[in-house]
This record gives sequence, structure tokens and C-alpha cells, in this order.
Amino acid sequence: MTARLFLAGCLLAAVLPGAARAAAFDAEIAAAATAWLKELAGQAASATFPFADEERFDWHYVPGSRRGVTFGAMTVSQRRAAGALLRSTLSAPGARKAEAVMALEAVLAEVEGSSTSYRDPENYLVSVFGKPGSMPWGWRFEGHHVSLNFSSVTGEVAVTPAFFGANPAQVMEGRLEPVIELLLH
Repeated sequence: MTARLFLAGCLLAAVLPGAARAAAFDAEIAAAATAWLKELAGQAASATFPFADEERFDWHYVPGSRRGVTFGAMTVSQRRAAGALLRSTLSAPGARKAEAVMALEAVLAEVEGSSTSYRDPENYLVSVFGKPGSMPWGWRFEGHHVSLNFSSVTGEVAVTPAFFGANPAQVMEGRLEPVIELLLH
């Protein structure tokens, strides 16, 4: 358990940008969030909440139900836009690590003998709080072993709370062994 928490702490320190960025960074993220919401069209109501909504405070990184739009419910173009939103906010290595953690769900399903509906790499979701670019606003990327919460109250982006984890922590062989290489580097 200590090793897993250490790994999660190292991942967090290695991949997240600083706690605050300039207003230009906020504008780039807001543009990516707006583009994703535009792609959602009729689904946008399921993904958006007022900034002060209690949903913004209901974050966690264990399997369970969440509010927002899951990758499984998105079209290919919506997933691309969600990926662009993630990449607009995280560093390139950070975005790859988030995607790698998502892929580990398939390994965990195999290890546990779980159904893929429970351990589903597409059961990660995106939610937007407030109107992107209008203060305050924020967005969340969340699923099993990842909880990333981004808020902009003054035009600078705060990344908190944030959690990256991995289970299993090591994949010694098999088709997803390279995923661990992404997590460790």
C-alpha cells in the first residue's frame, strides 16, 4: 500500500503543471472545453453543472457512478475533443499517463476476473462546471484511479484535488506491458 501511495505521489508531482498558470493558459483550456461541449450537442446538459453545484465537490477515484459524460457514451469526434481538453490542461506526459491508467482497467478486469462493464476503460468521464472562460468555471476528468479537478476563479487554473493511481502497479507481461512503461517514465 505504501508503495502504491508513493507511486501515486510521484506520478502527481511528475505530470501536473504548476498549481496556477497564466490567463492565456486558462483561455486555451476554456476554448478546448467549449469545443468539447459543442461536439456534445444534445448531451451537453448531462455534462454541465453550475460552478457552485454540490457535484463539483463529489470527487473520488474508486469505481462507482459519477455524473458527466463517459468516454463510452461519446462518439469518436467527442472523444477526440475530450482528449484535446485533457491535453490542453496536462503536460504531454501527464495526458499519456492518464490514458495509461485508463487502459489498466482492462488488465485489472483480467486479474480480478471482473466483468468489463465494471472494469471499463471507457468508464471515465468529463464534467464542466460553469461556463468555460467565464469566472468562475472548471472541469473534471474522473474515473477509477484518476480524479483531476481543474478550477479557474481568477483566470489562473488550479489543479486540486488531483489523484493518479495505478492498479495493478506492475504488469510484467502481456499486451499492456508498455502501459506500465508510460506510467513509470
